[in-house]
Amino acid sequence: LPAEAAAAYKNIIEISNSDGGPSDYNNDVISNWIAASPDNNYCVIGQEWLGAGNGYTDMDYAAGDFEYDILGLTHSYNDISYDGTQGQAEPSLVTPMQGSLLCDSLYILFNSMPTDSLVYIPYYELTATTGNWIDGFDVASGVDVDMTTESRGIEGAPDVQTLPCIAHHTLAAGNKVAFMSLDPLALDTRYWADDGYYWYGFTTAAPQVQVLRWFGADVVGVEKVNNNIPAKYALSQNYPNPFNPTTLINYDIPNAGNVTLTIYDVLGRKVTELVNTFQQAGSYKVSWDGTNQYGTKVTSGAYFYQLRTTNGFIETKKMVLLK
Repeated sequence: LPAEAAAAYKNIIEISNSDGGPSDYNNDVISNWIAASPDNNYCVIGQEWLGAGNGYTDMDYAAGDFEYDILGLTHSYNDISYDGTQGQAEPSLVTPMQGSLLCDSLYILFNSMPTDSLVYIPYYELTATTGNWIDGFDVASGVDVDMTTESRGIEGAPDVQTLPCIAHHTLAAGNKVAFMSLDPLALDTRYWADDGYYWYGFTTAAPQVQVLRWFGADVVGVEKVNNNIPAKYALSQNYPNPFNPTTLINYDIPNAGNVTLTIYDVLGRKVTELVNTFQQAGSYKVSWDGTNQYGTKVTSGAYFYQLRTTNGFIETKKMVLLK
C-alpha cells in the first residue's frame, strides 16, 4: 500500500486472503496514516492475518507493536477451531455480543430467526480450500469485544475456551479501529441444519456493514423517524414525485423483522436495493439519488419501489425520475 494512496482516504478496510493470509503487511504505512489525522479510521479482516504474520504461533503483544498500539491486542491464539478432532473444515461456533457496537444487530437478527446455530465456516460460502483457520486473541484495556468463538485444543488452556474474534476501540486521538480474525461473509447457520440454511454474513446486520456505519461510510442511510410503534404496515408515496435528483421514501413497520426496499425499472429488473436489513418496529425514511447498484445514474422515466418484510407484507408504488 503506497503511503500516497493511503493519504487519499479517511477510511481503510483491509481484507486478507482466507487461505493464506495477506500477501503484504502495511503496518508502517497504516501507523503513519493514522497518526496523520484523528479522522482516519481503520479495519482489518482476515482469519490468517495474525497467524501468517506470527509464523503461525501464539504471540504476546506489547507497547510498540502494531497489534497492541493500533489493534488493541495483547495475545494471539493461532488456528483455533470449534473441534480440532473433526478437522479444519468443521465450523466454529460464534456468539455476537448483545449491545455491542458491531454485533448487536447480528445478535437481534439471529435471535429473531428459527435457526439454532451461528457458525463461521469459510469452506462453504468462500470455498476457502484450506479450511477454518480462525485465530482468537486477548484485548487490552478499553477495547470492546463484539464477538467470541469457542475453541478447543489450545495448549495449556481448558478443553473449551471462549475467545474474542471481533473487537473495536477508539484510539486516544479519536481514530476508530476494528479487527476481525475471521471473514464475516462466512457467518451462517450450519448449512445442513434441519431448520434451514441462513447466510447471516450477507445481511446488513453483519459486522462488516456495522463497521461502515461506525465509520460514517454508509452507501445508503436509513433514518428512523421516531420511536412510536405504527399500528400497521404502510409504504408512502415518495416525495417529491416526479423528482430530480433525489426523492424520499417513508414506510412503517409495526413488528420487528427483515425489511427490503427495492427499486425496479418498468421491465421488472432490479435497479438497486435501498434497504436489506433487520429493523425494529418503527417509522423509517430513506432517500434515493437515482443511481443503480453500481452507483451509475439511471435514465429518466418510471420506476417502481417495493417494500417486503418477513412478516409477509408486500407493497409496490410507482415514481418518476425527470431530468
